[in-house]
Amino acid sequence: MRTKCFGFDYRTGEPIRVEFGVAIEAVDDWVGPTDQIDTWIAPGFIDLQVNGFAGVDYCSGNSSLEEIGRSIREQFATGVTRIYPTVITGSEADMQAAFRNIVKAKRELPEGDAFEAIHAEGPFISAETGPRGAHPVAQCRPPQIEEWKRMQGAAEGHIRLLTLSPEYEGTTKLIEHVVGEGVVVSIGHTKATTQQIADAVKAGATMSTTWQRVARSAAAASELHLGPVGRRQIVGELYCRWNSCAGEFLESGHSGQRD
Repeated sequence: MRTKCFGFDYRTGEPIRVEFGVAIEAVDDWVGPTDQIDTWIAPGFIDLQVNGFAGVDYCSGNSSLEEIGRSIREQFATGVTRIYPTVITGSEADMQAAFRNIVKAKRELPEGDAFEAIHAEGPFISAETGPRGAHPVAQCRPPQIEEWKRMQGAAEGHIRLLTLSPEYEGTTKLIEHVVGEGVVVSIGHTKATTQQIADAVKAGATMSTTWQRVARSAAAASELHLGPVGRRQIVGELYCRWNSCAGEFLESGHSGQRD
């Protein structure tokens, strides 16, 4: 069954007609009257960090599929069509339970395809107050390739984005391993030095998660100085626009909240 809708193209402001079934089949100029059109048409948003939504916690392995489905539908209503459910730092058992629950939702729910991939935000992040954000200090830990393998195993290969801190010894080896599997590594929740960040970028890190957790103070921001780091393709939420890089934007004041 084909459906038609009419609206203004978000890029040009011109009226268009979109025909679609399971996928978009045609986009044409609309030559009819426009006085009754009050809709703007744009691609759906892709949200790379959703710890939970509408009161549903994606970081818990106990969230019901019914509630997860409801949370996805509520995100559809905001214009988001693809989601990276995000699991924050926790015990290995708790994180694995959350991964399994997300994979089950992706596989079994009618809306499950909206879960494009999983974002693991931790556990290999700084334990220091400030950079750590809302993550539990007792569970922040140095990187281990074997633990990463167990994480990805529980997620059935669906982790496609990993946030970590390069302040720990051995981080570059993990980055090289993870990137070699086709997973994007993002630097975040860190007190790393300029050199450690540069080494992480050289190893394959290509994103930053919540820049305020990277440049943790005016002194750190001054030390980073952004210029040489930007040339190595590591980015911050504001700096990325100037360097055609990738950064993650979170509304200030909402980082760490799950809905």
